[in-house]
Amino acid sequence: MSLPTTVILVTTHKETAEAVAEALHGKGRFILSKLCPNLDDLHAHLTRDGHASAVLVDIDPSPGPMLKQIDTMVSRFGEARFVLLLSSEFGRDLMLEAMQVGARHLLLKSAIKEDLPAVLDRLLPPGARDLSGEGTVITVLSGSGGCGATTLAFNLANELALDSARESLLIDLDWYYGAIAPYLGLQGRYGIGDLLARDSNVDGTLVRSTAVQFSKNLQVLLSPVSINDLNTASVTIRNMDHVLLACKQTYAHTVIDAPRVSREVAATLAGASAVVLIVFQLTVKDIHVVRSARAALLERGIPPGRIVLLANRYDKRSSVTLEEAQTALGGQSLQLISNDYRTAVYSINFGRPLSETAPTSLLRRDIKQLAASLKVAQAQLVNVEGA
Repeated sequence: MSLPTTVILVTTHKETAEAVAEALHGKGRFILSKLCPNLDDLHAHLTRDGHASAVLVDIDPSPGPMLKQIDTMVSRFGEARFVLLLSSEFGRDLMLEAMQVGARHLLLKSAIKEDLPAVLDRLLPPGARDLSGEGTVITVLSGSGGCGATTLAFNLANELALDSARESLLIDLDWYYGAIAPYLGLQGRYGIGDLLARDSNVDGTLVRSTAVQFSKNLQVLLSPVSINDLNTASVTIRNMDHVLLACKQTYAHTVIDAPRVSREVAATLAGASAVVLIVFQLTVKDIHVVRSARAALLERGIPPGRIVLLANRYDKRSSVTLEEAQTALGGQSLQLISNDYRTAVYSINFGRPLSETAPTSLLRRDIKQLAASLKVAQAQLVNVEGA
């Protein structure tokens, strides 16, 4: 696998945005994570919590003033960021000025669809290409609150840990409730927020020392609200790709419980993940949310084969049938997890995995089979991308 190139586009022109989206569509390494209407919005995004390997700026119709504003931004946000300037036409003077402000490339708008992927490929940071042999990342998104995504994420991480000689990691990205810590009875002084806030590089040793040990082969990175209930509005995702790279280099599997993240954060996580699970229940509301979430990931270049739609608490007596759900989701196949609410609640109340509280239950069987299928899917993905 290769680390994705997270792209931010600055433009107010619909045609330019559509051309960039089309150029990146289906390119798994290139994720369009943010569309900014102007450079002030871009500056606010990067200052707050943004990270991008590439920033595409439409400098029409006033290249001169925009280049002056870009000059200060390149010096401030220069680390691992490449600014590509888009224009309908350019001459020698404009090219020289763009070079002086630190632009890595000047691309004609007429060549976006044809040339943009190749340009981005050349501008990837050194060392970001070859991650073969690394561990895998699985992101768990939720279709609604209370759909069981956290319970599934924890038990999935546990099953992967049981089936591996190396340790696995569970990351709690729930900025609102931090359900993993009370679920498992864990306490810690540090968590994922501390790693994301670091200015220096994050390595495997730092991740290990920050994580809390749950079992022999499973560690947990706690949500900020599980540590000191800080204002999570200050939490940044700027270093998310560096943190996930360190996780891949350290753990066999990293499962991310991300129940309430924005579409931008979801795209960033999906770009670094081998598989993205969107967990939902067979309800009209959940199906609507899942359809929208899947479309948003596809628009940002996530390959459809990485996205798994997971109907949790499945029961043949559901008001929305399986066939109706598949039709509403455009004929997409669904993974099913049995409805075994009592078994799940018993596991939660005791803070232990299903492998201990209900090892022969249908719910545990389904999650165990899911873990096995994800390992097979990952092996196939590596073979395809390595071909």
